[in-house]
Amino acid sequence: MTSSYPSQRKRLGELVRDARIRKGYSQEDLGKRIGCKQPKVNKIETKLDLMIKSSGLDKIISELDVAPAIAAEMRELLDSIQGVAYLTYRRAMVQPWFRQYLDAERVAARIYDWTGERISGLLQSEAFMLAVHGLDGHCDVNAHVKSRLDRKSVFDRESPPDYQIILSEGAFHRQARGSVQVMIDEIEYLLSLLDDHPWLSVRVIPFQAPLRFSPPDFTIMEFDGDKSIKDFAYSESPLKGSYYEKYEDRAACRKLWDDLEHMAWDATDSRDFLEKKLRWYREA
Repeated sequence: MTSSYPSQRKRLGELVRDARIRKGYSQEDLGKRIGCKQPKVNKIETKLDLMIKSSGLDKIISELDVAPAIAAEMRELLDSIQGVAYLTYRRAMVQPWFRQYLDAERVAARIYDWTGERISGLLQSEAFMLAVHGLDGHCDVNAHVKSRLDRKSVFDRESPPDYQIILSEGAFHRQARGSVQVMIDEIEYLLSLLDDHPWLSVRVIPFQAPLRFSPPDFTIMEFDGDKSIKDFAYSESPLKGSYYEKYEDRAACRKLWDDLEHMAWDATDSRDFLEKKLRWYREA
């Protein structure tokens, strides 16, 4: 079996495509049978960065009547993709200072994230991500950028964190490459995340809030039960990422977080804003 993450992910996509074609199904046909839309099936077959759940692969195998030997190869590939191969690939593609962040995000009990006028990679739809980074939807995935932003495995954790995100209203006024459709896709994706993951909180600070300036982005992570990992605050510049473990540094960041939280709309009003902004873009 091939060993690298890209080659394993490509092979799995090819096996799914070949099985679908042998069955005589279109991508749309398969999507209807496994409970998703045609673009998702296309991504399963072609996108190196799209992770598939074991339950999703089982549905595909069942619907396509995949031969036992091929089904076994598919499952073996997926096991490897979800394990060391993917983690090694992802770590190699990101900045060295961000690797600790990615590892910590997988086990943190509480995460408090301020991203100002930037929609973080965790919340970005694929269309928004490609637009932000100037990628053509028909070209190969830019592995470096995609892997740095692809942190969505946090949504599949058995014990998800208390994940709270605050950002500015301005983040939803800055259109990615001037595309209204990309913003529609992004807000729809964000609303779907909130629907599917009740432990995720996204709150918005309105323009009229008494915020004298927009502070630099920062994140606070806290851990329960694992004394080998210390709570920390994190901030990043274009040149490096900085971790702060001292109590006084974390306390200062937490004080700033509390101030931002006090100025933000609550979860209900923030969602109302997103839904109104979505309607505004659809009518634009």
